[in-house]
Amino acid sequence: MVFRTGERRVLQYASTGALLRTIAVDERHSSREIDLPFKRGKRRLAGFCWAAAFDRGFLYLSAPAPVDGRTSAGPEISVIDAAGVLRAVVVLPRPVHRFVVEGRRIFAVDDEGELRIFEVVR
Repeated sequence: MVFRTGERRVLQYASTGALLRTIAVDERHSSREIDLPFKRGKRRLAGFCWAAAFDRGFLYLSAPAPVDGRTSAGPEISVIDAAGVLRAVVVLPRPVHRFVVEGRRIFAVDDEGELRIFEVVR
């Protein structure tokens, strides 16, 4: 969970609701300013995390990106270790909206609602 806009910390909770750890994410993970529509106009927020997944001790984060006039997750996914250090950046061939990671595979839904499966080669 990202507590509030502008923070670069991710909070990990157990299924019981207990806080397991706080991960201060490496500054090299991209962050973008985004404008989100609200009832009283747009509001600019620091976009640190649009979508995230956790698998085998690694946190996978994607920052928001403009895609065809809308805000979505971009094609880049940062791979963050338990200490918050950026270990790699995976660049997908197209932007995705949401994703999960299972081993070397990324299962993602793009902005058109299509399921995409990507194999990560190390």
